[in-house]
Amino acid sequence: MAVVNKNELENVENEVELVFAVADNLTAKLVKGWAKGERKTFLESHLESYKAALLVSSDKADKLLDNIVNLWFAKFHWSIPVSQPYLYKPLLIPVGPDGFEILTDEQAQLKKDVIKRMRMSSGFLDRTSPRNDAFDESHDP
Repeated sequence: MAVVNKNELENVENEVELVFAVADNLTAKLVKGWAKGERKTFLESHLESYKAALLVSSDKADKLLDNIVNLWFAKFHWSIPVSQPYLYKPLLIPVGPDGFEILTDEQAQLKKDVIKRMRMSSGFLDRTSPRNDAFDESHDP
């Protein structure tokens, strides 16, 4: 992502606003079978470490889950709906000199909601782990 000045930011914001009209796709509830292809492979690659962390403590599992979610968004940009192919281009979001995305308040809230949804969808990992007493299959990829 490129560093932009304020004038460029205004132009980009107009384009980005159109794409954010599909925000419902980014925050829709994840239902069984949602993860496919690269996304499913990514999640499956973290199952064993998550199982091991759960056997140690729920705190350790929560910390690992945070790490998995961070890795997820490093691989799959938060602005790409899970229904889109892996190579789908993310939104053109300007980045400041500090390396952080420059977001409007609405965009920042949407990003938080997308991250929260992913964090709360850990049911896939929970279902396949040793402690699966109360699993909600609606989160299963």
